[in-house]
Amino acid sequence: MNLCRLPIRRFARTIVFSGLSVISLISMTSPTRATDVWSNAESTLSLNGSLRYLALYTRQTDANDFNEAAAAAFPVDNDPSCLVAALFANCPAFDLVGDRDVFQGFTRLRLEADFRYSDWLTAFASYDNEISFGGIDTLEAQLGSGLKSGSFLQAEAELSQGEHHDYRHRLYRGYVRVETERFELSVGRQRIAWGVGRLWTPIDRFSALPPLNLEPGITPGVDSIDGRFNFDGFSYLQFVYAPGKSRRFERWALRLHGVLLDADLSLMGGLFEAARTVGFDFSRNLGQGAIGVEAVFTSPKHKVTKIFDLESKRLPDYWQTVVSFDINLDVGTGLYLLTEYLYNGNALGFGRGRAGTLLPFFESTADPPPGTPVPAPVPGPYPTGATSDVFGSSRVITNAKHQLGVQIGYDLTPELRGDFVTLIDVDGGSAAFVPSLGYSPLDSFEITLGVQLFAGPRLSQYGGAEPLVHLLADWYF
Repeated sequence: MNLCRLPIRRFARTIVFSGLSVISLISMTSPTRATDVWSNAESTLSLNGSLRYLALYTRQTDANDFNEAAAAAFPVDNDPSCLVAALFANCPAFDLVGDRDVFQGFTRLRLEADFRYSDWLTAFASYDNEISFGGIDTLEAQLGSGLKSGSFLQAEAELSQGEHHDYRHRLYRGYVRVETERFELSVGRQRIAWGVGRLWTPIDRFSALPPLNLEPGITPGVDSIDGRFNFDGFSYLQFVYAPGKSRRFERWALRLHGVLLDADLSLMGGLFEAARTVGFDFSRNLGQGAIGVEAVFTSPKHKVTKIFDLESKRLPDYWQTVVSFDINLDVGTGLYLLTEYLYNGNALGFGRGRAGTLLPFFESTADPPPGTPVPAPVPGPYPTGATSDVFGSSRVITNAKHQLGVQIGYDLTPELRGDFVTLIDVDGGSAAFVPSLGYSPLDSFEITLGVQLFAGPRLSQYGGAEPLVHLLADWYF
């Protein structure tokens, strides 16, 4: 059976069966969280864990079919567009984008250990075993893997990999923390969360997540040293240093946080992957709601060879800004409303031709693709997958410069919550609609069913995206 081409009805049956199986398991076990397995005077060791199951259906692109179509374009049809970077936007292989029904499944077993030696010394570790299965060998996955930057500790590895499965393990978090009244120091793989935006946080150059992420609570860990000096209960000076695989990829920054006129205010400055960066964020109550503003200026120093360029060019300086307002209205059990605006001066653009919005994720190179014989009449430069350099150290990635986001949330019952997020691409006239329904019958079990729908012209932020439906189930023990 080819899991990559399951029809929608079979996918629905698989989802229902998997959900019923998980619920049956939960009802028989009644687990508890955070078990203390050892204690001695001030010292304690607690263990807990979780099991996550994620299933999704969408339409993506078979990587092998795409590569074969690109390789055959010249010898079969005498079409050089798949070989020459300047013509790559019209490579006929892009006609296959979104041509394949894809079912993907993902299971993660997470084990956590929390050790408290004393009031001033603690340690935490979170270890994951993850397996992905189904239609995982897609063009979209290949392009995404080329944009990732390697970790410093390299505390992750592939255990088994095949055409339809990928089994790996990693250290999700692992750090030691020293804490006194005035001083805090954490060393290891940890989360560094900056910014006040809800959907977009451009000032967060360590752990930001895109608003369409299917795992909103799972933020990337940063191998770093995080030091903080507390002036008082509300003001502090923070220093973060995250080494990279070379000095070119290291990140470090200073952040000063305080309270001024009943508002939380932070100023930051640092160097992120050879890009000088300064910014601020601001938040305070406004009536019954809260307003947040963050802005960051970046001056990249590295060069990028974009797909139509003959040589590398330095990325231009850019601004990114977010303004948000959220409020809980006294309607029924409480109605949550959020509106947010993003200006992204580092937007990638909508691309062109058959490639469309995928085009900015390619660069040009003087070297022919490895293993591909290039005919003598076809000169370079040649197309290749882009690296993370195209983002200029930013973790906020959009095609459009101007974005609007609206979120509505409501607790239908104590166990059932509905959320609806709308993202609007102002430049291209497209939108994403993301309804989801969460159900928590037990403290130890949560299940969410969500859909992503898109509308707009093909050459826009969301118009060319494919619909997606997913099921997310979490069991905590």
